[in-house]
Amino acid sequence: MKYDSNSKKIAGREKLAKYKKAILEKKQWDNEPPQGNGPLNRDGNPKNPPGQRIVENWPVLDIGVQPKIELEDWSLTISGLVKTPKMFSWEEFMLLPQVEDTSDFHCVTSWSRLDNKWKGVRFKDIAKLWPITKCTICLYESI
Repeated sequence: MKYDSNSKKIAGREKLAKYKKAILEKKQWDNEPPQGNGPLNRDGNPKNPPGQRIVENWPVLDIGVQPKIELEDWSLTISGLVKTPKMFSWEEFMLLPQVEDTSDFHCVTSWSRLDNKWKGVRFKDIAKLWPITKCTICLYESI
């Protein structure tokens, strides 16, 4: 595949991996630039992927039905191929390590929202507490 200097893309996963490694190691990158445009994000990729449009608000992504779940009825169950299944109440869940992060969100429906502020429990932190090979996570209302 011939490189088109106007395409702003890296052809193939191997080159993208090399690009990311160079960025992480703070080395000079003299090959093809990554796909997208705009300033680079914390991973060294352009903040706006090709074909995405930037939005300022969160588009409504429901069908108009939003169930009301009282916090005392909320639970999170970790089950599946885990040694010890676990169910959290809201109070127990909120005792897990909380983190704050800022990152971009790119939706498969072609919109992106940049520099979102997030706060909560990371899945990887839960997974560290309950080692898994496969997992089913269910959020549901107690009946």
